Amino acid sequence: MTQTRLIPENITIKFADDAATLTTAPDYKCQVTHASVDPTLAYNTTPATGCSGEVQQLKVPIPWVLNLTWLQDWSAPGGGLANYANVNAGKIKFFEYSPTSDATLKVSGTVEVAPVGFAGDMGVVSLAGPVAWQVQGQPTFATPAALPLAADDELDADDPTYAAS
Repeated sequence: MTQTRLIPENITIKFADDAATLTTAPDYKCQVTHASVDPTLAYNTTPATGCSGEVQQLKVPIPWVLNLTWLQDWSAPGGGLANYANVNAGKIKFFEYSPTSDATLKVSGTVEVAPVGFAGDMGVVSLAGPVAWQVQGQPTFATPAALPLAADDELDADDPTYAAS
């Protein structure tokens, strides 16, 4: 398989009250400096005994967070994403994030919105965050369609390139 890289740019990141209105929701891409959806890994540990060594097992289901940092935009119409975060603090909102201009590559779900601070250091751009908004349940990942195998290729079941989205 050839090398592929993900370089977030020309992103789309939206929040809405329901999934249906995400398409018409404001896009905060011009404010966001960092966005990622990350698992929070935790393990159960069974200590060693006289019969077996220590065993660690990943706790499931795995919780996820939407990590964000953005330029404070309080002076934007409506107070921007900063005001959105404060007005909706504690509420569950739908989100959709595409890290590139390829709309088939995206993650969506619902998050619990948390507030952000106001202003910051003198003489420099004030950032909101970093914040970690808790994803409710499991996020939904959409990837480009599966690639067809060449005649001499073998299917590697562990290779996500050939997995259906």
